[in-house]
Amino acid sequence: MPINAAAKKNGKRIKFTRNVRLTAGGTTVAFFAVAQTPAHYGGILRTIAVGCADFPPATIPGTSMFCTSNYQETKIGRHPTIKFWARPGADQQVMFQSYDGSQVVGSFGGDIPSTTGGPSVTVQAQFRGHILLGH
Repeated sequence: MPINAAAKKNGKRIKFTRNVRLTAGGTTVAFFAVAQTPAHYGGILRTIAVGCADFPPATIPGTSMFCTSNYQETKIGRHPTIKFWARPGADQQVMFQSYDGSQVVGSFGGDIPSTTGGPSVTVQAQFRGHILLGH
């Protein structure tokens, strides 16, 4: 199964097709998902990530409660600019619809505050695919 990741940022759909990675089994971060959009010179590279310390949840389907998330936009060019939003307080909830030990399907969302100034963004994200076992 290919890994798929998609999100909505303030209602606009973004499909993440580059560097999509789902890992599990780490000692500090038990689950980590990260994905990027393709970008070209003059364009915007978008990155979204979520990490959970409590994976898998006690029941599937179920929610991991101790997670963080972030979203980043980098304008590619001679003078790049970066905008960054993060929920570092481990209060992001991630819903895992299914997990069989190798395939995972899940989603997360909510308002993510800016760390570089400016308004928060509202993100609704989904992911599915083969999970790589970490160390």
